[in-house]
Amino acid sequence: MGAILRGLREKNGISIWKVAKISGANINSIKAVEDGVTNYTIHSFLQYLDGCGLSIVIKPQKDA
Repeated sequence: MGAILRGLREKNGISIWKVAKISGANINSIKAVEDGVTNYTIHSFLQYLDGCGLSIVIKPQKDA
């Protein structure tokens, strides 16, 4: 997932420094999300998405 997010960020021409400035996240948190580190918080993940101008949609699972 981290590589996909990095690709989207780069495709949109946004640096990790800009993500940090917009979102208030620190650089290490941003790198953790993109590097696939598993110990970042949901808060860091949401800050990352916000800084990149991305959002997430959570839908209930349909019954099988």
